[in-house]
Amino acid sequence: MNEDLRNDHSPNPDPGDQRTGDPLSGGAGGPQSAQQLPPAGWYADPHPQGTGQRFWDGARWTHQTRPDPAAAPAPAQPPYGQGRPPYGGYAPQPGGCPRPQQGDYQNPWRSQAGFGYPTGRVTADGVRLGGWGARFVALLIDGVLMTVLQVVVLQVFFGDITDAMLRWEQDVMSAVSSGSTNYPSSPADPVYGVTAQWYVYGVLALLLGFAYFTLLMRFRGASLGQQAMGLRVVPAEHGRGPVALPWSTSLLRNGVWYAATLVGFVPVTLISPLGPLFQTVDIIYGLANGKRQTLHDRFARTQVISTRP
Repeated sequence: MNEDLRNDHSPNPDPGDQRTGDPLSGGAGGPQSAQQLPPAGWYADPHPQGTGQRFWDGARWTHQTRPDPAAAPAPAQPPYGQGRPPYGGYAPQPGGCPRPQQGDYQNPWRSQAGFGYPTGRVTADGVRLGGWGARFVALLIDGVLMTVLQVVVLQVFFGDITDAMLRWEQDVMSAVSSGSTNYPSSPADPVYGVTAQWYVYGVLALLLGFAYFTLLMRFRGASLGQQAMGLRVVPAEHGRGPVALPWSTSLLRNGVWYAATLVGFVPVTLISPLGPLFQTVDIIYGLANGKRQTLHDRFARTQVISTRP
């Protein structure tokens, strides 16, 4: 090798130079004049059998060699699915802070049954509030279900009230056709003999409705109508709370509403209108409230959220 290197002592030699000395044996003279010697560094190996680079120390070739970095093969790509960040995640970046992997980060705008950035009004923890349209349809669904239940109870346990209602309708139609306004105001009029049963049935219907909403919100967080419309009742500003409401919250929320309904059944002219009046104000307050809380929501400290995207 020494003989071969004597034929080419320095990187990029000048053809006009007279070369003397042996770079590998440390001979005197050097490959070129001092003014023309290239700086120390790695250069293409001048040896006929060299395939990489050899280190030039500024005066002569050394025995240090290495593969040519420019000719090094590209690193093999890992098989698909290995060594890659999971879909939707981020791999740690060299020289920087690691980015979260999938599973380390929970989207703050994701509700339990919905995804994506919420639009419109949201709870304090970022869950979208239920819309009034959905709440109205849910109320209609629950109203139909409760009406069916009340009719079944009426037919099975209060047959006399059904007969009294039919007689009352006939009396009203007869009075209207004859131009008279003298007719009983309701089937509860003593003339039909079911006054006591009428009020018992009314209270029972209220209790059925109260139990229906209270139990479903206690164990499911929503009535059947609300579940059908993707709604759920939660503690105020805690849209990511447990599905079920505490007993106290469910009882208070539904108790306020049904207490007003019960007032409407009181057979006193100055008192009975107060129940429907309160319920009307209750709904108007919710429509004007930025958090979409009705009065019975405010009393119970609850909100209605959407569980849909």
